[in-house]
Amino acid sequence: MMALIVSTAHAPPPWGDPPRDWKIVGMSVGDRLREALPELIVVPPPADVPVLVLPDNLLVSREFVDAFLAIAQTRGEGLLQACLGPGAAAARSAGRSAFPAGPDGSLPLPMLLWQGRPGPMPTTLDEILEASLEAEAVVVDPQEQSREIDVPRAYADEGKTTITAAASTRIAIHLRHRTHLLQANLDWLGGEFVRNMGRANKLILALKFLWQRFLKPGPRVLFSKVGKGCKIHPTAIVEASKLGDGCEIGAYAIVRASVLGPGCTIEDGAHVQMCVLDEGAHVGRQTAVFTCYLMEGSHSTQTMMQMSVLGRHAATTRASWFQDTRFDGKHMRVEPPPTESDAGLLDSGTRFLGCDVGHETMVGADVFVAAGRMLPSHAKVIADPLRTASKLDSAIDVLDAGGDVLVVRDGRLEPLT
Repeated sequence: MMALIVSTAHAPPPWGDPPRDWKIVGMSVGDRLREALPELIVVPPPADVPVLVLPDNLLVSREFVDAFLAIAQTRGEGLLQACLGPGAAAARSAGRSAFPAGPDGSLPLPMLLWQGRPGPMPTTLDEILEASLEAEAVVVDPQEQSREIDVPRAYADEGKTTITAAASTRIAIHLRHRTHLLQANLDWLGGEFVRNMGRANKLILALKFLWQRFLKPGPRVLFSKVGKGCKIHPTAIVEASKLGDGCEIGAYAIVRASVLGPGCTIEDGAHVQMCVLDEGAHVGRQTAVFTCYLMEGSHSTQTMMQMSVLGRHAATTRASWFQDTRFDGKHMRVEPPPTESDAGLLDSGTRFLGCDVGHETMVGADVFVAAGRMLPSHAKVIADPLRTASKLDSAIDVLDAGGDVLVVRDGRLEPLT
């Protein structure tokens, strides 16, 4: 079986990087495709040769491709289209997909098995989408492993006291919107846990836990891979994570279920959980970062940041804040791709979504960003200066304000009246 990857010029804001260059848990989408697909070709082969055709902004795992081809072998000749079966992953992507979801909740993908078809093979994304209208659907069961997580009622799914977390090794995401970058990293991170747990012997895991938890000297490092030259403070906790070379973990810091690239720094008291950090990313002291993706050289000192992406060398300050949830039970709405500006707001598939910050953007103190929004690249975002006290009302006695309540109005500190 051969595969043809069709090049696209798609580059969603705010980063402006083509999805084939996006990093998914430390490896570019292009490299992930080369890892997942059969023999690759760069020019269309003869029309009578079965070929897997897909664009370079489709992220698929080897497990998904193998399952699709296994089902395709049971079908006759003709044009076949891959579909991700109903589940959490399909539901998250449906509102931002190039295709409508099927009646069963499955999600069609721009991946075709071109076999026994007369005429030229698709060489653009538009041609793939057009050919898909005539294709027979092949639904691949995502085989997701789900777990219910107890949360406060305000955060829970409707009628429940939990939210459902699902992971699978059969991953397929059409990367056409900026929010897909976070989804792809978190899905791939979950897939890595499923792969590792599936290969692990339970008795060996138990013995390893006892050794690392109670007998091994040094910091508490459980079920983790630690690169060369890492410095981990004796009071730190590192669990179910992967650390690249030269990482530094400070006193009382916690790193759980995360992947850190080379040279990352987690300062004293910071908490990093279910995150992906690229090379040289930095999490400041007493900062909590959950389910986020930090690109190369980015720096977060925000008190807490969830479901967000920081671009390369972007930075947040402690008093900045990204809202990240809706309490009315509805999904977050996000802007459409620039080429589809008339499509209206799109369903993000989740009511938990933070902010995407562009490359080399700094977010100043007292800046609040609404959930699901983005900040452009190469910017300095600050609060309104008129909210900052810079002048003192002449009526106020600087030695004794007499117990008055003072307020900042238009940059002036004056009595509240």
